[in-house]
Amino acid sequence: MAPTALRRALAIAAIAVAVPVTASVITVAGTGGVGPVASLPSVPAQLLAVRSTAHHPLVIKITASGVGRILATPHKLPLYTFTPEHKDHRIHCVGSCATTWPPLVVSRSIKVPRHIAGITGTFGTIKRPNRSLQLTLNKLPLYTFAFDSPGQVGGNGVAGFVVVRG
Repeated sequence: MAPTALRRALAIAAIAVAVPVTASVITVAGTGGVGPVASLPSVPAQLLAVRSTAHHPLVIKITASGVGRILATPHKLPLYTFTPEHKDHRIHCVGSCATTWPPLVVSRSIKVPRHIAGITGTFGTIKRPNRSLQLTLNKLPLYTFAFDSPGQVGGNGVAGFVVVRG
């Protein structure tokens, strides 16, 4: 199975399971008895909690192969929105969903700018169930995908998540 297809299969399986996903192993049903097929990557906290300065904005534009211009973290991890949140602008991705789709969390000490040069839309924050603040664009919470690497978009169209175009 190609790496991208495997990543998508793992993401779908991780979101579909009713039991919370552990950080150690994701098991995919229907693997022919192979058992554990991948370890959930360890994502350093600094990739999820972003800091902003005049020279390092919270969000940047990058060009991703096969996708074009998208928004990303300063570490070039693509950003996504979750389709169910488009209706009510409330957080629906919690628990194992938030393990696979880490929210883009900002420190309470950061003053989030309403606008970032070169990016269309209005930025803000929303309070997550654990009381942390998640960055939003046009009132939509922003997420990364645990199986992406910098500049690579692997989660577009997976389980209701869409990459944010820039």
